[in-house]
Amino acid sequence: MRLHVIARGKIGRSPEAELAGRYARRITWPLTLTELPERGGRAPEPLTPCRQVVLDERGRQLSSEEFADILCR
Repeated sequence: MRLHVIARGKIGRSPEAELAGRYARRITWPLTLTELPERGGRAPEPLTPCRQVVLDERGRQLSSEEFADILCR
């Protein structure tokens, strides 16, 4: 599996950067992190086959187990 995280806005030295770094060290598959500007910008074309998961702070809250299950499918 290859994981490509596409984030809106700068992660930089934010608390999210620490979380992303900790997560990246724990997984065994390749990880790519792409940052897009707050507005505009285009996400890179996905490699196929792919599973797209879109996370939004206003969306439904997922537990770690639910999120892992989505990635496994």
